[in-house]
Amino acid sequence: MSPVTRASRVLVVDDHLPMVDFIATCLASHGYVVEDALDGTEAITLLDAGRAAQRYSVVLLDMELPQVDGLGVLRHLRAVGDGVAVIAMSADEAHLAAAQAFGVRETLRKPFDLADLVMLVQRHAPPPS
Repeated sequence: MSPVTRASRVLVVDDHLPMVDFIATCLASHGYVVEDALDGTEAITLLDAGRAAQRYSVVLLDMELPQVDGLGVLRHLRAVGDGVAVIAMSADEAHLAAAQAFGVRETLRKPFDLADLVMLVQRHAPPPS
């Protein structure tokens, strides 16, 4: 079994556990290793545990989170100068527009098609072989 590399790691940040499980199952079926955070504070802790860009290839970030919202997580990443690829997720167009203005790589409107999710992740992290 090959070691888990940054290229095969995705962090899913969403406060809705069934959504996290759904995304994790989908990405795992494509060979990715998925870690999760259920709020913005937990996300920042994981992202700081080892520079995010060195630990994860992609962060899937819900914009509406408890404790620290998605913009707060993005502010933190900007403050520490981390260039990890972030895909912002929300049902609210205003939240996605704010995330785009903050410089996220991609946005994904909820509800989304799984094929679209996989395509966006693969754009920034080719599937492990």
